[in-house]
Amino acid sequence: MKDPGLETNAMYYLVGDGIASLAAAAYGLLGLDRKVPDVYKGHRNPRVLLNAFLALHGRESSKESMMSGA
Repeated sequence: MKDPGLETNAMYYLVGDGIASLAAAAYGLLGLDRKVPDVYKGHRNPRVLLNAFLALHGRESSKESMMSGA
């Protein structure tokens, strides 16, 4: 049985690299002297993962629960 986490991580890298490549191509074609934006790595941030997990399960985010004193 394959580890689904490996496929998910590969998807993040493929999408991120694709967007960066597209931006580089567009900037080159348009003659823009701009830096390609960094690829978002929120899937490695524990707070982002926790908030995503809570959202998927219909609960409030960790920031909201901290503010309410829960």
